[in-house]
Amino acid sequence: MNGSVIETGEALPPYDYIMTNAQGEKRVLLTTKAPLKDFSGNPIGVVSTSVDITERKQAEEALRQSEARTRAIVDNALDGIITIDERGSIQSVNPAAEIIFGYEEDFLIGQNLSMLAAEPYRSAHDRYLANYITTKEAKIIGIGREVEGQRANGERFPMDLAVSEVVLDDERAFVGVVRDITERKEMERMKTEFVSTVSHELRTPLTSIRGSLGLVNGGAVGEIPEQAQTMINMAEQNTERLINLVNDILDIEKIEAGKMDFRMAPLDLGTLLEQAVEANRGFAEECEVTLVLAKPLPEAEVDGDEDRLLQVLANLLSNAAKFSARGSDVTISLSATEDSFRVTIADKGPGIPNEFR
Repeated sequence: MNGSVIETGEALPPYDYIMTNAQGEKRVLLTTKAPLKDFSGNPIGVVSTSVDITERKQAEEALRQSEARTRAIVDNALDGIITIDERGSIQSVNPAAEIIFGYEEDFLIGQNLSMLAAEPYRSAHDRYLANYITTKEAKIIGIGREVEGQRANGERFPMDLAVSEVVLDDERAFVGVVRDITERKEMERMKTEFVSTVSHELRTPLTSIRGSLGLVNGGAVGEIPEQAQTMINMAEQNTERLINLVNDILDIEKIEAGKMDFRMAPLDLGTLLEQAVEANRGFAEECEVTLVLAKPLPEAEVDGDEDRLLQVLANLLSNAAKFSARGSDVTISLSATEDSFRVTIADKGPGIPNEFR
């Protein structure tokens, strides 16, 4: 190699040279070789210069591995990942985005991101981006929302879109993460239809039962014994409460949105507890458990929804009876604090394990 430098009189391009130092460590040297010439310009020797670039090489290798890991994560992500510049032009897409939208990356690069959105989101996209750059008012960026996308075949589909702002090579860019939620939306639709169907099927016989009990209570079948009258009244009240619950199930979307209706009115808690005990006594007897209402009860008037409170009490009393030892008591008590009232339902069951509390 040195001979060729002398023969041609031309310097060699710099090259990496690996050597082992006195401590046995391998070091990388950036080596240059140039001809040494006499006064006539004839090469008579070689000037060799070496610079230790081991740390730089290690940093470059670490960066290469980091980029490879990041690329592997992005390429194998189930969600579509798209980067765009300030003008909305697509800079990169991952394989998942290609699958979701049905386009190849080479076709998408340089296209405006709006082409992947369905109307009216397509027309609004550039306006959103320009507005954010000018005012920093975020409507999608940094927030995320549900929008409609459009595949290469023209099919519209629901998707979750989350967009974040990043700085790449001193230039502002945006990264969008897209999730196709078509399957989730279909499951939600099926659930809603199922709940609606079941609720309607329940309401029909319950309405019939309520009507029959009303006729019996109204004397349509003659005089009713006092003991039977109490049971019929209880059955009519519970049927009414079941119909109200079924009506709530029909409005399950309102429940999920926290918009359940409450019919608030002044209530006497003592009277309410007596009703709850009577309504659940039959179930407790099946469990061979006795419901005991502590006496005397303090005067306790509150604003509440009678059906909702009876529903809560029924859940607590039935659970207490179900998990109590046969022959034991479930005690219901009412106490007053400085600014509220407390209903306590105590049983002698095993209790709730700590991990389920």
